[in-house]
Amino acid sequence: MSDTIEVSRIAVTTSFSPDDEVVLRAHRIEQAVGCPFLNREEFSLDEVRDLAERDCLIVCTSTQVRLVTSERVFWWHPNMAPSRIESLRRGEGDRLTSYMDLGPGDRVLDLTCGLGADAIVSAHIVGDRGQVHTVEKSLILAAMAREGMDTFIHRTQDVVDAVRRVRVVEGDAADYLAEQSDASWDVVHVDPMFEGTLDESQGLEVVRKLAQVERVSQTLVDEARRVARRCVVMKDRVPGKQLNRLGFEDWSMKGKIYYGKQTGLGRSVALEP
Repeated sequence: MSDTIEVSRIAVTTSFSPDDEVVLRAHRIEQAVGCPFLNREEFSLDEVRDLAERDCLIVCTSTQVRLVTSERVFWWHPNMAPSRIESLRRGEGDRLTSYMDLGPGDRVLDLTCGLGADAIVSAHIVGDRGQVHTVEKSLILAAMAREGMDTFIHRTQDVVDAVRRVRVVEGDAADYLAEQSDASWDVVHVDPMFEGTLDESQGLEVVRKLAQVERVSQTLVDEARRVARRCVVMKDRVPGKQLNRLGFEDWSMKGKIYYGKQTGLGRSVALEP
């Protein structure tokens, strides 16, 4: 299998004997991604692949959205978000959201969804009065994240509530930024996909195979600062070459991951008479 998974390789189906909601979910993915839907009936997944003439399937069940290839089965999951929320519930803090200085009622725009873990943790902190949107350019990944979040279950209701608060927006981050008003979000977050994979990030393999990787531009950062009332926060790997390149001066440096912060230009715009 090639390193990336394109829409042209995918069809959508369901588990055996799906209920109406599962079928509806499959059709939503069909429309969002633009790939064919096949009734499962009594066919095996191999048979469905042959009938569709596609080598990858998105399979909707009552509890999961799976991406099935001839070699692997991937599914949407919130990565480390539940354990990070559990840490917050114990009063132990969270490095990223503390650096963002998030609080109840804040509005957060996450420009790089992936599995949505950072957006979910942000949604836990901002609560019902806040708002979190996360943008994903890959139609496949956006659809899987949206439907996965809609069906996710967990023993802790706070985790489920946070997952449900996140709105996944499919599209280009630069285009979405251009549609936003000055100072319309408290914090804008950028988490670019790295070229390599850290050992502790093996669970993100599905993101790597689906995401459309693009270099963060100075124009994107400038637009993010316009939209941000408080700050723009960006993730980078040691030694912080991207943060340097893009003019981030306020850094949080720990372990293999750095975060950088720039003040939002929206703050000055909002204070103008």
